[in-house]
Amino acid sequence: MNNRNFRLFRHSTHTHTPPPHTDTMTCPKSELEADKHALVVSEFIPNRLYFVTFRNKTHRNTTDFHYFTTDDELVYNNYYADFGPLNLAAVAKYINKMNFKLKSPSLASKVIVHFTSSNEKKRVNAAFLIAVYAIVNLKMTPNEAFNRLCSLKYPYVSFQDASMGESQFKVRLIDCLNAVRKAVFFGIVNFDDFNIDEYEKMDNIKHGDVSWIVPQKFLAFSGPVDSPGEECYHAPEYYLNYFRENKVNTVIRLNVKMYNSKSFSNAGVAHYELYFVDGSVPSHDIVTRFFDITENASGAVAVHCKAGLGRTGCLIGAYLIKHYRMTALEAIAWMRICRPGCVIGYQQTWLEEMEPALWNMGDSYRLRYHGSVDHIRNHKYGIYSFRNKEPNQMQSVEGLSCDCRDMQQGSIPTLYPHTSLHTSPTATSSKTETQGDKLNAVKRWRDMQQTVKSFKKVLKKTH
Repeated sequence: MNNRNFRLFRHSTHTHTPPPHTDTMTCPKSELEADKHALVVSEFIPNRLYFVTFRNKTHRNTTDFHYFTTDDELVYNNYYADFGPLNLAAVAKYINKMNFKLKSPSLASKVIVHFTSSNEKKRVNAAFLIAVYAIVNLKMTPNEAFNRLCSLKYPYVSFQDASMGESQFKVRLIDCLNAVRKAVFFGIVNFDDFNIDEYEKMDNIKHGDVSWIVPQKFLAFSGPVDSPGEECYHAPEYYLNYFRENKVNTVIRLNVKMYNSKSFSNAGVAHYELYFVDGSVPSHDIVTRFFDITENASGAVAVHCKAGLGRTGCLIGAYLIKHYRMTALEAIAWMRICRPGCVIGYQQTWLEEMEPALWNMGDSYRLRYHGSVDHIRNHKYGIYSFRNKEPNQMQSVEGLSCDCRDMQQGSIPTLYPHTSLHTSPTATSSKTETQGDKLNAVKRWRDMQQTVKSFKKVLKKTH
């Protein structure tokens, strides 16, 4: 990706040579559209790959068509009323599945149909999967993939945040696709070099609830505690080996003190306090200090609040907007794909209103340190990389040209009344549940249910 122009990349097209079309079969798209249960038919590879929304109908394979669905296989684990987008592991599994089907000799002469139901939540997640595949493997732009899916009669619902009940804070399907496109382009993720097992293990609350957002730069995790007591919490020492293996040398705490920071600092991990109230947004001083710490850190930075979702997402999201010129909605979408539940409530509004100022700051930063506003980081290895495991293997950083608009330099505006920058208060014995407590409780219950399901599967196989 050296020195490629992002403007040209945005508008690139891809042609895919379809397999020979047999005379014994009518046009696949016409045949699919003729099905009375078909609501929308989208063609991704002519005569070869289609995405179809059926009216609650199960399809069996035929001589000419191979049907499959992911609706009950790749499922989103919600907190409350949130229902997507599906996480990185689901995306990686889907890409592997689709590649297998397209390369399988037994399916070489068949039309492959990924179908979904009219359930609007399952449908938009299924559409997200095949559109990401089209972007990553068929080299379509997000708009090209999205336009193939579009239907005026059956539009796609937007994803909402992890709030209880209906929420006004939405992220659209196209925002998710744009986020993945930028993440792939800048090397933040490489699905040809992605360790699904590591992602799923570290995502589990029993194994630390750790999520990489930017390779060798940012990971988000649940706040440690000195005396865990429950499986959803871990002592600081639990994380040290993983941090050493992944060159994490800085921890930033955003919540009240629940562990002694010396547990990290005595192990050679720098520790910083940037406390602000659970569920709120950071002050000007906190954002400035966060950038100062993270832009000067020599290794990766681990950021946590109580659940590692809301406050953590605010600050990492601000970094993504500033340094990768993502929109606020793209940054939120990317974080939720990496770590479902990130950014809750009006934290989204804060990021959206901060977007212009953060873009200006990013332009100023790149111009000052790299001589060009278009110099955007390109990662040699993506998050959860297999290849980036050799000792002392450092990723390269190369200049890329990004589609950046000329904007006047500006500072961060103060948009809300905030708590001032100060040391984290110590947790008290108060029984008041915070937003982070509730989210962690959901994580614990969810993982327990998953354990029960896995146990039942084992029992079923043994009988």
